Amino acid sequence: MTVMRILGALLGAWTMFYYFFKFRHYQVRRQEFSVAFLFGTALLVASLLPESVTLLRDLLALEDRQFSRLIALLIISNLVLWFLMIHERAKASRASRQYDLLIRHMAIDKFKNTNPDLRFNPITVIIPAYNEVDNIQSVLESIPDRVGTISTSTLVIDDGSQDETDILVRRLGVPLVVHPVRRGGGAALRAGFDAAILGGAEILVTMDADGQHQGSDIAQLVKPIVDQHLDIVVGSRFLGKREPDSRLRLVGIRFFNMLIRILTDVRVSDCSNGFRAFSVAAIGQLDLQQDQYHTPELILTASKKRLRIGEAPVYVKRRRSGTSKKGSNITYGFRFALSIFRSWWR
Repeated sequence: MTVMRILGALLGAWTMFYYFFKFRHYQVRRQEFSVAFLFGTALLVASLLPESVTLLRDLLALEDRQFSRLIALLIISNLVLWFLMIHERAKASRASRQYDLLIRHMAIDKFKNTNPDLRFNPITVIIPAYNEVDNIQSVLESIPDRVGTISTSTLVIDDGSQDETDILVRRLGVPLVVHPVRRGGGAALRAGFDAAILGGAEILVTMDADGQHQGSDIAQLVKPIVDQHLDIVVGSRFLGKREPDSRLRLVGIRFFNMLIRILTDVRVSDCSNGFRAFSVAAIGQLDLQQDQYHTPELILTASKKRLRIGEAPVYVKRRRSGTSKKGSNITYGFRFALSIFRSWWR
């Protein structure tokens, strides 16, 4: 036997016995043991019985090529690595969802204990905020007390802010859910949905805390839902008005509108707008998972459920102060596209 085969056999045997004893003492899970034991067995067999690799080589029609056994092993090892990568990715995704549920339950439990008798009005405006102490007061003051004859209420989700956003919101007397760590706008909204639905809300409106969205536009957002014509209404700066913004970002929005149209056959003109309204019944049907760049996920997921999606004109301004949390246009565009494909594929 060559030195390489001896080392391979020793490594394979060691892997098998090491993980066997770890598994016997409950130090590794069944899946980890199975993968490691299978790897060790394959390495041991390939080292002791190279004819097994020869058979594999022949099956791959590599018998006449130089280093054909090595090529066959490399092909199989790459396939195994891809399998392991997908397996680990699935585990990481499950762990991420469990972490999301943990943070949400912690935040909602604290909210319930702090506000045991709180009830929300039929229309509830949900505002996720991260370090928006300079902007959020004007946003809260712009929200009307009622839309027509329907009363409104407001809920802020502080997404782990490091400034005094939470102190200001409490001083203004607005109900507040606090994330102990920053999770992203999508995760903050999920916590807000949980709290608002728990408090009896019937129609939910989401808007940003940076002053881009106007409380006066809430009435036209919720009207199609109140009239039971639509389940979800997305605000559109292109149907309404907008202050000058980056030309590249506006071009990107139009491109993503077209992409969503191709993927779902849903026609929207402002897929990145976080100023939206939906019925509680509609939200209850959606499995929302995106922590950041979450706006297209709602459209894509709702289209799969065949919910009625429409738009309403709104006025979108530039943020009042501070810098955007979305990153540069290139970074934002790449991550937004990734969010679209993830949501569509899921």
